Amino acid sequence: MSQRDVAVIAADGDLILVVGHEKGRIRVSSALLANASAVFRAIFNHEKFREFQREQKDRGGPIEIILDKDGYISMEQLCKMAHLKHADLTKTFDAEKLFDLAIHIDKYKCSSSLKLQSAALLYSWLDSSAVDEARISQDDRWRIVTASYLMDCPQAFKMTTQKLITETTGNLHSEYMNDLPVSVGVAIAEKRSSAWQYLCYELPKLGIPICKSNCRREARTQRYMLAINKAFGLLYWPPKFKEGSKPLSYWIEKTRGLRDIITACDKACRPERVKKSQFQDLAASVAKRCEGLCLECSKKEAPNLDKKCTVHTGH
Repeated sequence: MSQRDVAVIAADGDLILVVGHEKGRIRVSSALLANASAVFRAIFNHEKFREFQREQKDRGGPIEIILDKDGYISMEQLCKMAHLKHADLTKTFDAEKLFDLAIHIDKYKCSSSLKLQSAALLYSWLDSSAVDEARISQDDRWRIVTASYLMDCPQAFKMTTQKLITETTGNLHSEYMNDLPVSVGVAIAEKRSSAWQYLCYELPKLGIPICKSNCRREARTQRYMLAINKAFGLLYWPPKFKEGSKPLSYWIEKTRGLRDIITACDKACRPERVKKSQFQDLAASVAKRCEGLCLECSKKEAPNLDKKCTVHTGH
């Protein structure tokens, strides 16, 4: 085997991983791999492996281990991270690559040892996606939520679950949520629905007049809602919230940007003003209801994800 056929991560490595159907070869250090992965540590500590290692040492050259069910790209990246090769951490991986990497990190039980590198890759993706949230598919969002969960990155998990609440509409189902507890998907759907219903109810409520005179309150409320619909470019309230419509983040920002609205029942009634600050407070209240999930709480056997976590404050 020539040196060119091997991806050399450890030049003096005693182990070559033969990975996937393409049989890509990766030269690594078994000691560093065992230090990062509980699964590899168990393999290397097995008596049969040690015996094979002694035999191979007599013949010279590294040992080969076949990992035909793994993906080459993900295993190469995992090995780089385990060997503290950080050059790739400055790159932005796509959601599919991060998802596949997370599957391998979880499989080989190395989320704890690779947590910092994993977090760096996830944050890089989040920063990149923030430039244009609308272009990110729902499947990609679920890929990153699952990757954050499997890589055990609490802050990334909280941020990505929040984005699923604020940046999606319609059915939340995805094949990439299958590695998560069912409770996570349920909690995200319920929080999104609750925040939307709260906005739809509370925004018109701001326009209910407090006038005590025997005047036409319905007319005042109607004028207020006409002003709201005009500001939002709508024919009626509430707007539709289905596949392809505007997500919660859009309506939160539109509400936050509303100016004072002045209403009056008739000429004899004192005008009332719904202030800009009231709209800003409402937008902040809706945004608060969209807060992402706590990773530690999500991993409990019977999690209560409806309420804000006050235990794992560092997350």
